[in-house]
Amino acid sequence: MMESGIRVVIADDHPFTRYGLRVLLESAPDITVVAEACNGREAVQQVLELHPDVVVMDVRMPGGDGLWATQEIQRVRPTTKVLVHSEYETDPTVMAAMRAGASGFLLKAGDIAQITSAVRDVA
Repeated sequence: MMESGIRVVIADDHPFTRYGLRVLLESAPDITVVAEACNGREAVQQVLELHPDVVVMDVRMPGGDGLWATQEIQRVRPTTKVLVHSEYETDPTVMAAMRAGASGFLLKAGDIAQITSAVRDVA
Protein backbone atom coordinates (compact mmCIF):
# COMPACT_ATOMS: atom_id res chain seq x y z
CA MET A 1 0.00 0.00 0.00
CA MET A 2 1.39 3.40 -0.97
CA GLU A 3 1.33 6.12 1.65
CA SER A 4 0.22 9.52 0.48
CA GLY A 5 0.03 12.89 2.09
CA ILE A 6 2.40 14.21 4.73
CA ARG A 7 4.74 11.60 6.23
CA VAL A 8 5.67 12.33 9.85
CA VAL A 9 8.14 11.00 12.42
CA ILE A 10 7.38 11.77 16.08
CA ALA A 11 10.43 12.16 18.37
CA ASP A 12 9.79 12.40 22.11
CA ASP A 13 11.21 10.53 25.09
CA HIS A 14 7.77 10.15 26.72
CA PRO A 15 5.72 7.23 25.32
CA PHE A 16 2.43 8.84 26.37
CA THR A 17 3.26 12.01 24.44
CA ARG A 18 4.24 10.01 21.35
CA TYR A 19 1.00 8.04 21.54
CA GLY A 20 -1.13 11.17 21.91
CA LEU A 21 0.60 12.89 19.00
CA ARG A 22 0.19 9.78 16.84
CA VAL A 23 -3.55 9.52 17.55
CA LEU A 24 -4.07 13.22 16.93
CA LEU A 25 -2.02 13.40 13.73
CA GLU A 26 -3.44 10.20 12.26
CA SER A 27 -6.97 11.54 12.74
CA ALA A 28 -6.14 13.87 9.84
CA PRO A 29 -6.70 12.13 6.49
CA ASP A 30 -3.67 13.78 4.88
CA ILE A 31 -1.11 12.90 7.60
CA THR A 32 0.57 9.53 8.17
CA VAL A 33 2.88 8.83 11.12
CA VAL A 34 5.56 6.57 9.64
CA ALA A 35 7.67 6.12 12.80
CA GLU A 36 8.32 7.15 16.37
CA ALA A 37 11.66 7.83 18.05
CA CYS A 38 12.49 8.04 21.76
CA ASN A 39 15.62 10.18 21.34
CA GLY A 40 17.45 12.37 18.86
CA ARG A 41 19.76 9.67 17.52
CA GLU A 42 16.81 7.41 16.76
CA ALA A 43 15.01 10.33 15.08
CA VAL A 44 17.97 10.93 12.75
CA GLN A 45 18.10 7.20 11.93
CA GLN A 46 14.37 7.18 11.11
CA VAL A 47 14.83 10.22 8.85
CA LEU A 48 17.68 8.51 6.99
CA GLU A 49 15.66 5.32 6.51
CA LEU A 50 12.16 6.67 5.86
CA HIS A 51 12.61 10.16 4.34
CA PRO A 52 9.63 11.77 6.11
CA ASP A 53 8.32 15.20 5.22
CA VAL A 54 8.19 16.41 8.85
CA VAL A 55 9.67 15.45 12.22
CA VAL A 56 7.75 16.60 15.30
CA MET A 57 10.71 16.93 17.69
CA ASP A 58 10.88 17.34 21.45
CA VAL A 59 13.82 19.60 22.23
CA ARG A 60 14.85 17.93 25.48
CA MET A 61 15.56 14.21 25.21
CA PRO A 62 18.33 11.92 26.41
CA GLY A 63 20.51 10.15 23.85
CA GLY A 64 20.87 13.06 21.46
CA ASP A 65 18.59 15.97 22.22
CA GLY A 66 16.33 17.78 19.79
CA LEU A 67 18.87 20.51 19.10
CA TRP A 68 21.55 18.05 18.01
CA ALA A 69 19.01 16.02 16.02
CA THR A 70 17.66 19.12 14.26
CA GLN A 71 21.18 20.13 13.21
CA GLU A 72 21.94 16.59 12.04
CA ILE A 73 18.68 16.27 10.07
CA GLN A 74 19.37 19.59 8.35
CA ARG A 75 22.84 18.31 7.46
CA VAL A 76 21.85 14.86 6.14
CA ARG A 77 18.37 15.52 4.74
CA PRO A 78 17.52 19.22 4.50
CA THR A 79 14.24 18.52 2.68
CA THR A 80 12.79 17.05 5.90
CA LYS A 81 11.27 19.83 7.99
CA VAL A 82 11.57 19.86 11.79
CA LEU A 83 8.75 21.14 13.98
CA VAL A 84 10.05 21.49 17.54
CA HIS A 85 7.81 21.26 20.57
CA SER A 86 8.53 22.13 24.17
CA GLU A 87 6.83 22.75 27.48
CA TYR A 88 8.34 26.22 27.74
CA GLU A 89 7.94 29.08 25.28
CA THR A 90 11.11 30.76 26.56
CA ASP A 91 13.20 27.58 26.55
CA PRO A 92 16.64 28.64 25.20
CA THR A 93 16.95 25.22 23.58
CA VAL A 94 13.91 26.00 21.43
CA MET A 95 15.51 29.21 20.20
CA ALA A 96 18.73 27.31 19.49
CA ALA A 97 16.77 24.66 17.56
CA MET A 98 15.17 27.36 15.44
CA ARG A 99 18.63 28.77 14.70
CA ALA A 100 19.76 25.22 13.86
CA GLY A 101 17.16 25.00 11.11
CA ALA A 102 13.84 24.00 12.66
CA SER A 103 10.92 25.17 10.53
CA GLY A 104 8.45 25.81 13.35
CA PHE A 105 7.70 25.70 17.07
CA LEU A 106 4.77 24.43 19.15
CA LEU A 107 4.04 24.62 22.86
CA LYS A 108 3.10 21.26 24.38
CA ALA A 109 0.39 23.04 26.36
CA GLY A 110 -1.01 24.73 23.26
CA ASP A 111 -4.26 24.08 21.42
CA ILE A 112 -4.17 20.53 20.06
CA ALA A 113 -5.86 21.63 16.84
CA GLN A 114 -2.75 23.70 16.09
CA ILE A 115 -0.59 20.58 15.80
CA THR A 116 -2.09 19.31 12.56
CA SER A 117 -2.14 22.84 11.14
CA ALA A 118 1.51 23.36 12.07
CA VAL A 119 2.54 20.06 10.45
CA ARG A 120 0.74 21.09 7.26
CA ASP A 121 2.28 24.57 7.36
CA VAL A 122 5.88 23.34 7.54
CA ALA A 123 5.50 20.34 5.18
